Amino acid sequence: MSSQPNGSTESLKQRVSEIEDALVVMAHLNTDMSNMLKEHTNFIREHEATITRIDARLDRMSEKAEATDLRIEQLVSAIGQLIARDSQR
Repeated sequence: MSSQPNGSTESLKQRVSEIEDALVVMAHLNTDMSNMLKEHTNFIREHEATITRIDARLDRMSEKAEATDLRIEQLVSAIGQLIARDSQR
């Protein structure tokens, strides 16, 4: 014989069932969160790699711009010298 009335046993079974359901939901949420963190980590890693590539490209563009500026300065100087020489004649 049970020391608890039948209603208490059913109530206890109901609570245990609810707890089991909650544990299943929590496990599912934990899995989802873990997957989201993995995806976010991959996104951050790809983002950082992209930023590194962009920085390298900007550095190359800056170097080319400096070289172009130097050539323009040399051309302007040479043209100025030609104009000065022609005006002296």
